Parts: sequence; C-alpha cells; structure tokens
Amino acid sequence: MPALQKSLREHQSKFFLRAFVVWLVFIAVESVLGTLRVLFLEPRMGAEPAQVTGLVTGSAALLIVAYLFIEWIRVKRRAALLEIGALWVALTFSFEMAIGHMRGRRWQSLLADYDIAHGGLMAIALVLLLFAPLIAAWLRNSKTAAIQTKAN
Repeated sequence: MPALQKSLREHQSKFFLRAFVVWLVFIAVESVLGTLRVLFLEPRMGAEPAQVTGLVTGSAALLIVAYLFIEWIRVKRRAALLEIGALWVALTFSFEMAIGHMRGRRWQSLLADYDIAHGGLMAIALVLLLFAPLIAAWLRNSKTAAIQTKAN
C-alpha cells in the first residue's frame, strides 16, 4: 500500500507542476494582453469598454491556452480538473493582489476589481478560470470523439 500511495503522490505532484507551468504561460499571455489594453484600448475607448474587451479577449486566451495544454497536464478526472482550476484561481488572485499592492494600490481598490455590482469583472474571470480545465478537456474529448466518428 505505501508504494501505491507514493506513486499516487508522485503522479499528483507531476500534474500540479504541469498545471503550474501552464498557469505561467497563461499569466504571461494575460499580462501582454493587459498591457496592450492599457496602452492602446483605454486611451481610445475609455476604461470601462476596454475592461469589457479585456474580459472577452482574456477569456478567449485562457480557453485557448487551457485547450492547447490540457492533454500535456495528463489529467482526466473531473475532480482533478477542478483542483487545477482552483489552483489557477488561487495563483491568479494572489498574483493580482501582489502586483497591485506592489504598484501602490490599496487593498480596498484591489478588491473592488472583484465586485460585480460596481463594475468589477475579475470575479467573472475567476469563475471561468475555475472551470477552464474542465471546459478544455471537454472540448478536447468532443473533438477526439468527432474525429473517431468520422473515421468509422
């Protein structure tokens, strides 16, 4: 039994490490998109429309990254996919708070980004982030099933 537990822990640590690497890719893509939004969209559109555009493009980028890397993470179970999503949410929230605080923003201002009632859209992004691994796996499985059906 101890050998089986050790094997399961090693497998779990590998998929969490891979999930972390994918999160790094995601956060790099999101950082580039956020910079482009601030530099090019906000001056032309204003802050609120640029934030909505940023939510849409960021969501699309998140799903694309998850779709491209979900097989590499090597997780099939729904619970494990949701664990990865929860990890991504925790990492993203921590990253956003740390970066915002380093830029001198007050905690109240940072948390306001998550208040949907007052125009904060980050809560929506975190919900999508939670389910992104599950959605990506579902899309991958749907594509594979469609290809197999056509082959038969």
